[in-house]
Amino acid sequence: MTKIELPELKWLHMDSEPNKIKIANTGQTVIVSGTWQKNRPRISGGPLLTTYTFSQLHYHWGSDNTYGSEHSYNDKKVPLEMHAVFLKESCKKQEDALAEKDGAVVVSYAYKVK
Repeated sequence: MTKIELPELKWLHMDSEPNKIKIANTGQTVIVSGTWQKNRPRISGGPLLTTYTFSQLHYHWGSDNTYGSEHSYNDKKVPLEMHAVFLKESCKKQEDALAEKDGAVVVSYAYKVK
């Protein structure tokens, strides 16, 4: 990995409670999504040129603590990785966002076991 300096992301309405939460276990991952009447969580700023709205988060894990992440960090896997998926605010559906080059943003969290 190469460390780079970027402007800070702006996290908007991250404490806004959803009306409904859906948790789905696909057998390969757990997906968490929700619905909001107003103030849906968003991110902007940093390297982003527009605002992105929260869509869902999901996890990648393995059968033990030596691997599981989808990505590697300095050529090493970690036991758990979480992806928070945000879609371009101007896109009304996920299919629309995924059809655009900059339609989706994924913030990845890598977890270590101590």
